[in-house]
Amino acid sequence: MGAAMSVRVTVIDESGKVLGDSELDAFSVSEMENHADRPECVIAREEGGIGFSRRYSNTIKTDMLYAASVFERSGIRGIIRVAMPLSEVTEALAQLKTSLAVAGVFALVLVLLLGGVGSHLIARVLRRLILSARVLTTPAIESRNSNLAADDFGTLAQSIDEMSKHLDNLMRTLAQERDQFRAVLEGMHEAVIAVNSDNRVTIVNESARAFWVP
Repeated sequence: MGAAMSVRVTVIDESGKVLGDSELDAFSVSEMENHADRPECVIAREEGGIGFSRRYSNTIKTDMLYAASVFERSGIRGIIRVAMPLSEVTEALAQLKTSLAVAGVFALVLVLLLGGVGSHLIARVLRRLILSARVLTTPAIESRNSNLAADDFGTLAQSIDEMSKHLDNLMRTLAQERDQFRAVLEGMHEAVIAVNSDNRVTIVNESARAFWVP
């Protein structure tokens, strides 16, 4: 089990006696002291889960990270403990940090590329909108030959403001022409009646209304 997981595995009975260790032979195991008071074993027994601790191992002479868990099988209770040298844990954390750093750099580059593409597309759509607004507010030839201002949003706002003014002037002109047409129509002696495509009367002047008797 220890070789398969590349860790040190220790089997401890309920009283704390070491029954087996993947790093030691049977004689060495029999000489090991009682492990009932090991911090990871105490935590595992009291909480019924997994206990962790980190300390120097006098057996293999190196700093170790321990994890212990309570087991019960065929009426036998005990503790399975696994341990790994802190140097390997530190190396694994360093590899993890390196992987995260590389992934972060790739993610940043990807975000910058996507942001650049998105900004370019938005700017292109904005410029087309500005040109369209300029076509409505200024002569088409002048719009095609003019350069866009550095501030595209300011240019767009200016174009929309100019378009609003042109539309306001257009509405005033149409209202004046309507009033002039109505004045001419009402001043005619001839009767004038206009109908639409559904044969509904839309315009009747005063001379035409005189034909109707109240």
